[in-house]
Amino acid sequence: MLLEVSNVSVWYDKAMLINNVSMGVDQGELVSLVGPNGAGKSTLLRTITGLVAWEKELKKRSTHGEIKLEGQITFDGERIDKVPAHEIVRRGLILAPERRRPFKEMTVIDNLMVGAYLIRDKANIEENLEKVYQLFPVLKERSHQVSGTLSGGEQQMLAVGRALMSRPTVLLLDEPSLGLAPRVIAAIFGVLDELRHEGLSILLVEQDAAVALRHADRGYVMRTGRVVRAGTAGELLADDGVREIYLGPRHGSEG
Repeated sequence: MLLEVSNVSVWYDKAMLINNVSMGVDQGELVSLVGPNGAGKSTLLRTITGLVAWEKELKKRSTHGEIKLEGQITFDGERIDKVPAHEIVRRGLILAPERRRPFKEMTVIDNLMVGAYLIRDKANIEENLEKVYQLFPVLKERSHQVSGTLSGGEQQMLAVGRALMSRPTVLLLDEPSLGLAPRVIAAIFGVLDELRHEGLSILLVEQDAAVALRHADRGYVMRTGRVVRAGTAGELLADDGVREIYLGPRHGSEG
């Protein structure tokens, strides 16, 4: 596996948010991590990218609670669970966080340039920018617009584009469809399909299991901090237990 999580557990004070989770993403796969709110999906992404470990160090310097981590995470054959978050980014694991979070007072182009801050070759930056504009033409149209004035869908495109500016090896996406209209969701997932076909590895956290699994190679279902199901996307979509809890009643063809 390109990215492998092995027996990872996370406690915030005495609350266990991740309970002995193992999962992985191989080269060129789109893997969906689905489940209800509070399942631990976002915490797992933050753990993989070193943000939970960073929070743990901050809490050591305060009197407000404690974070405990167990388990192992490897990326491209090397352990990264002891590696600082900024170094994990440098190695090519890039997170597009939940709820977009653009720098709202900055323009679209300035937001995109933030995503390229580790790249020193100007030619590479220009190449990456053209790729982002190709995937999301509206960002080129709005390049000098203040990002806080964009629609929710445009802000989500900006969040993905900003993450792509660093040319990630694995792109981690946290709830990209949250609060968006169906046509915008379809456009964003169309881009994810294209990126996956070009060889980018993607780990996608989604509450909308049906949408996520329809675009995935494989999936994991989380509930109360545990992985309770794993398999190909087809297997999970056909699993009556998964359908009952996450997908709703079985209907005819969805077209």
